[in-house]
This record gives sequence, structure tokens and C-alpha cells, in this order.
Amino acid sequence: GSIVMRGDGCEVRFLAQTGIERADAVIAVTADDEDNLIALQVAKRHFRVKKTIARVNNPTNVEIFKMLGVDEAVSATEVLLAALEPPITT
Repeated sequence: GSIVMRGDGCEVRFLAQTGIERADAVIAVTADDEDNLIALQVAKRHFRVKKTIARVNNPTNVEIFKMLGVDEAVSATEVLLAALEPPITT
């Protein structure tokens, strides 16, 4: 099953209290790219979480997240733009 926790994911103590070391994946979805990146780096490096996924608010940060070890970086802006684009028909 899934567990959703709300708190400061940048704090090692909070993450330890959540039992994060048992997680198969961690998803960070705050409105702050820096917080998402730090939380996922801590999850991966300190707690050895295998899969990390981030919501990236600034599309220019997607590649940075990937270079810094985040497994999946999803740009909220790009997802919304893709949903609004009319389909191309041939």
C-alpha cells in the first residue's frame, strides 16, 4: 500500500520517523523545487530509497534534477501545456 506523509522532507529526523527506509519510492510534490530536490537527495543517499520522483515547478530545472540523481523529474508546466495543445491529425 501507499503511505502519504506531510512534513518537512528536508529534515532527516522527519524522514526517519516516517519509516522511509522501507519505501520503494519517494515522490516530492511541493511548490518549491529546492525543497523537492533536497528531500529526494536525502531519501536516496541517506535512506537508500531506490526510486525518486519529483514535481518540478520550473521546467528549466528538469535536467538539473536528473543530473543530481532524481530518477524521474516531471515538469508540471509541461504536463499542463501538453494537455492544452490540440492534437495533431494527419
